[in-house]
Amino acid sequence: GRAPLHFAVLAAAAPAVQLLLERGADLEAADRAGDRAMHLAARLLHHECLDVLLAAGANAGARGARRKPPLLLALEAGGGQGDVAGDGEGTRLAAAAALLSAGAPPGSPPNAAARNGRRALHLAAELVDGELVDLLLSAGADPGAADRQGLQPFHLAAYRNDAEMLLWLVQHSRARIAIEPELRLSRPARGRRGRGRGWPRGRRR
Repeated sequence: GRAPLHFAVLAAAAPAVQLLLERGADLEAADRAGDRAMHLAARLLHHECLDVLLAAGANAGARGARRKPPLLLALEAGGGQGDVAGDGEGTRLAAAAALLSAGAPPGSPPNAAARNGRRALHLAAELVDGELVDLLLSAGADPGAADRQGLQPFHLAAYRNDAEMLLWLVQHSRARIAIEPELRLSRPARGRRGRGRGWPRGRRR
């Protein structure tokens, strides 16, 4: 089950989060799914709770449910998942900035990968969020990192037909860009049951 700290975060009650921590609440307690209070704050974009948890020493690189770190959860926010609605898309950048400045341990943001190999920069490119891309690159995100399908952030920007972001990523990637024939902007071949192969999952046309 969930601890009181989890419920305080779900309610976006930053003063309650602070009070619970002052009274000895376990900062790293996980629910049955493996999520800590930090993961809920990031996924729901409750940035005030996020700030309180980070100031108290929460691990910004800890993996929760589905083995995702808080940064990836924050960038995925706004898709209708979760216990309650988040504070809005405008807080993605603030949440990412807070997590990246928290001094996370090696192997965590900005290059931590989900099970499918997607990293924060993949998500930012897919969101067509230039400010977020700039923030991640300045924090050391690897623009040449590929997911398990072989897709780099460059390919996602190309798929979105965002010429400015495409150029920006190419300039930062230098020789690490890998343009495979099957990853060009042509429509992919049809696979079994009519499903296309090559487009990022969930973004097929």
